[in-house]
Amino acid sequence: MIFVSSLGVYFLIGLVFAIAFFFVGYAWILADAAGSKLRVRLLWFAGAVAIWPSLVFKWLHQCPKGRVPKENAGADAD
Repeated sequence: MIFVSSLGVYFLIGLVFAIAFFFVGYAWILADAAGSKLRVRLLWFAGAVAIWPSLVFKWLHQCPKGRVPKENAGADAD
């Protein structure tokens, strides 16, 4: 029972992370895949839910503070 609860918490955290990742971090880590189709993004979403600890580490170490990803750079230039 504890294993099932732990697994549920792991995937819940992964789901929350994956949502945030695809709104903010996707352009940093997967810059080449930024223009990909919805099907590919859904596969990456499922993968992000499963391997979120690795992506958190990558995201934190690749994103310089105070910088905006290329695809969002024009949104702040108003």
